[in-house]
This record gives sequence, structure tokens and C-alpha cells, in this order.
Amino acid sequence: MNAQEIVDTLNKGNVRRQDIAELMEVSPNTITRIIAAGGFKYDNSAKKYVFGEAKKETTNQQKSEPRKQPTNPGTQEPTQETTNVYRKRASFDLDRELLKEYKIRAAQADIKIYELVEAALKEYIK
Repeated sequence: MNAQEIVDTLNKGNVRRQDIAELMEVSPNTITRIIAAGGFKYDNSAKKYVFGEAKKETTNQQKSEPRKQPTNPGTQEPTQETTNVYRKRASFDLDRELLKEYKIRAAQADIKIYELVEAALKEYIK
């Protein structure tokens, strides 16, 4: 699939970027890079991909919602995040269903997946 075919499929609204990524056996980020390399941008006001520069609406009333504070899984208590945490990237294989559940829970809690995994590992180690 090329960028145009991907964009056409996404703009129809019946498939998600993740679905196309699974079909092509690549990551959703790779799909995003293919779309960007093809010259497409997401137009948030039109809710679709367009070729070239997407319109940017600027009004004083548009404000983004503040990010929710990360919470520990299960307890929903705020985590004690510090700014001086040094992280090391880790790569490992997980059961697909487990990873899918982690992604869903992270999205529901509005936190990043690594924050959820980190909290679960800290809880396990205790």
C-alpha cells in the first residue's frame, strides 16, 4: 500500500491506522511515517488526512485539556513521579492479548504505556 491508498482507506472511516499496520505487519508509527512522507497531514477540523499543509485554526477559546496525573493500576492513586528519573529503553516480547489490554488500560487512564508497565513492575517487585 502506498501513502495515497492508506489515506483513502483511513478517510473512509471504516479502518484505523492500527488495523492497516497489522495488515501490513508494521507498526502504527511506520504508517504515520509513510503518510507524512507522501505529503499528507491530518486536518483536525475536517477530521481527515489532506495533501499538503493542514489548516490550523487559532482561536483564543481553544485550549487543550491538561494531562491527567498518572495513576497506579488498580488503585487509581496518583503516582509519585519525579523529574530526575533516568530511563533506559528496554525491548521485550509480550503476549499480544496482554499488550492489547495494557494499551487499552493506558488509554483509559490517559497515561503512557511505559508508565503503566513501570507502575506494575514496581508493584511486583515490592
